[in-house]
Amino acid sequence: MKLKDLIADWPPADWTRGSLSWDEDPGMLKLAAVSEPGAAGTFELTAGDAQLCRWSSTLVIDDPARSAAVSAALTETIGKSLAEIGELEIEA
Repeated sequence: MKLKDLIADWPPADWTRGSLSWDEDPGMLKLAAVSEPGAAGTFELTAGDAQLCRWSSTLVIDDPARSAAVSAALTETIGKSLAEIGELEIEA
């Protein structure tokens, strides 16, 4: 199953810009970091745009049992665009 099919709202839409962003348009983002703040199925994502500005968003998956598979997939795709990551096959 593709990540974008597993996560209904992929890519996340609620991106918050970092303090060094030039404008309010994130443009095409590439994943820069993933962290899990403790709640199963919740991920803090950090992405960079073409101007190397940082953006952050929270991703919550509906099925926490798939958290480990999603975590591994996201960690392996750091540096790729959100569109590319959405096409990644996840073992469901």
